[in-house]
Amino acid sequence: MAKAAAFEMPLPLISEPQAYRHAQATLTDRESEIETIVGKLAETRQVKQDMSQELLTGRIRLVARHRFAAKHLLSRLQPPRPQQPMNFDCPADR
Repeated sequence: MAKAAAFEMPLPLISEPQAYRHAQATLTDRESEIETIVGKLAETRQVKQDMSQELLTGRIRLVARHRFAAKHLLSRLQPPRPQQPMNFDCPADR
C-alpha cells in the first residue's frame, strides 16, 4: 500500500476547457475514421459476395493458369464440406 500511495500521476486540470476541446476533437476524428473503415469493410464484403456469385453461376470463367488460385481462394471463402464416414464393412461378413 505504501508504494501505491507514493505513486503520483500528473492529471490535466478538469477546469481546463482547452483539454476538453482537444479530447472532443480527437474522439470525433477517431469516430470518422471508424465509420470510413466500416464502410470500406461493407463494400469489400459486397464485392466478395458478388464475385463469388459470378464465378459460381458461370457468368465469369477463369483462365486456366488462374484456376488453381481461384479454387484455393473459393475454398477459403466457403465452409468446409462434412466428410462422409468411411465404410469398412466387408460384404462377406454380413
